[in-house]
Amino acid sequence: MNLKCPECAEWMTVHDTPTVEGRSEWIDRCAAEPSCGSWYDRGEYAAIDPMLANSAARDALVNSVRLPADASAKPWACPRCTEVTSTSAPMLARVDFVGVALGMCPECTGVWAPTGTVDAVIKALSLYETASGGVRNMHYRSAAAAPVMRDRGALRTRCCECSRTVAFDETALDVDGLLCVPCAAARSIGEAPSQQRDAGLWGFVRWVLKDLGIR
Repeated sequence: MNLKCPECAEWMTVHDTPTVEGRSEWIDRCAAEPSCGSWYDRGEYAAIDPMLANSAARDALVNSVRLPADASAKPWACPRCTEVTSTSAPMLARVDFVGVALGMCPECTGVWAPTGTVDAVIKALSLYETASGGVRNMHYRSAAAAPVMRDRGALRTRCCECSRTVAFDETALDVDGLLCVPCAAARSIGEAPSQQRDAGLWGFVRWVLKDLGIR
């Protein structure tokens, strides 16, 4: 039986999405134009991103940070639980996973991904490297995963200025991404290579930041 879109209440259609094992998952997608988003049951997380086939990654998603209730946002009823009970289906909790806002059912832990959020999750999951240089691993920027990151101490990322691989804990966040300590210091005084290549632009940026009291 088709599910109803949590956003517009129209019927959703199913579409074929490949999984990490090479199989297919039939994901429920809002059929409106433009589509409101897609629904992923707990067993279909890997269709969002193959890394979510990893049990630690699934746990991090299930334990994502719950966002404060937003009175101005439309409440989302769980489409899967609505199909089963047709009466008092639970409302989806709004959660923050890797910096992306999703909807998650507190009962069946299915995930509602509004249009555009899946691409944002995929991008976020590809930002980090392991100590061995692998492009992806099980560590994510979420409160649930932070203790794992600290305990293992092997999380690495690449400086967006000099491209050196450095420890995640030794980076600073800049408008372009993560910076190693030397590059962060160089940017703070306007001496980073990227700033030297376009000194006029960076001078203006520093002037605006100073005017705003940020630097």
